[in-house]
Amino acid sequence: MKIGNNEYFEILVTDSKGNLLASITDENIIEEKDCRIVCVPIES
Repeated sequence: MKIGNNEYFEILVTDSKGNLLASITDENIIEEKDCRIVCVPIES
């Protein structure tokens, strides 16, 4: 996925202790329990 001028394979969301909350790739989004990830599309 492209963000700004950079290409990324994965975005990892962690808490302050380094525990994984979410993994976001072009193929899927994996969420931990009690977390909510929302993808907001670009309006055309």
